[in-house]
Amino acid sequence: MGELFSGIEALREALRGHISPEQNAARFAEHAEIQREHEKFQVEMRFKAKQPRNLALECSNDDDAESAIIFAEIVMHDDQAKSEMLAWCLDWHHCDFVHPRFLGCVLAEAWWRPKGGSLISHWGFDKDDIAEAFERADPRGLMSDDRDFDLWCSLRRRRKPITIWRGAQGIDVETAAAGMSWTTDRAIAEKFTCRYKGDPILITATVAPRDIIAAWRGESEIVVLQGSAQNAVKVEQAAAE
Repeated sequence: MGELFSGIEALREALRGHISPEQNAARFAEHAEIQREHEKFQVEMRFKAKQPRNLALECSNDDDAESAIIFAEIVMHDDQAKSEMLAWCLDWHHCDFVHPRFLGCVLAEAWWRPKGGSLISHWGFDKDDIAEAFERADPRGLMSDDRDFDLWCSLRRRRKPITIWRGAQGIDVETAAAGMSWTTDRAIAEKFTCRYKGDPILITATVAPRDIIAAWRGESEIVVLQGSAQNAVKVEQAAAE
């Protein structure tokens, strides 16, 4: 839009005799070149939006997957784009061919977006599809930061069940315990008892280290296999209350 106004102003100056016809022609040629570059950029962005998907289907090794991930991170610039990319990965036409590391990256990006609700309740994904995607995803894709990956490895190496916490609102213990997203920090879980509408509930449970499929330092979050939380009980006195 700015280039258009500049072109109009150039024409006005020419009509007023402020610049020569040669200068005017050169200026219009410059603006035409800017317009061509803009159109070329738009074409490239549309191409890049498709390229990660093509690469994801052609990956034969981790290096190929890393190339696809780089392009995917460029185009997954907002919640809608992340949702669309994840939906494409989970589509039955593609799911068996998408490289596990690429899937892990896309799933983590969608899971760790600026959260306004879960992928299931707010984005409409099927919980079984999400659970299956986590199980198929390469841990290195899910946890691309070495510090998160190391945290996950340390949790998996433990020999005893790990105590986990989950905060929610408006649901019962059984429903809350069926969730996949937990935290090892009680204080973090308590914050989730007062984010939305409904009666607050804070539960604690244990999980076998082998059933932890992802871990991130942010919010001390862990993702567990669906239904793997054991002995879930409601904690009556939450700090948030």
